[in-house]
Amino acid sequence: MSTILIRREHSLTPKAARAVVDKMAAELKKQFDFESAWEQGVLYLERTGIRGQIEVTKDHVQLDATLGPLLGFLKPRIEKEVGAEFERQFPAPKAKSAATKKTASSRSSAKRPARSR
Repeated sequence: MSTILIRREHSLTPKAARAVVDKMAAELKKQFDFESAWEQGVLYLERTGIRGQIEVTKDHVQLDATLGPLLGFLKPRIEKEVGAEFERQFPAPKAKSAATKKTASSRSSAKRPARSR
């Protein structure tokens, strides 16, 4: 059996991230007859030959899926397509700009003046 693990950091609210996963699940159901059910922040997915789950947290989404023997040969294609969809649907967190990092580090590295007694 082949396994697929895809993790994507995001900057969405947990509610918005879950809505995106719901939309993706609806599309999977329509195209591939997947069954799905939520349980405490995890969407469980299943159909003949594939079983998986998508965990949604405040800062990432993660897909863990197991492909049956007949679909194992499709693993590279599935990984590529699902990975690309995760990149489209879940924007990466915004990185701090170099100027912000520099200002923060120069503040923390500046020496404090000596106190007089």
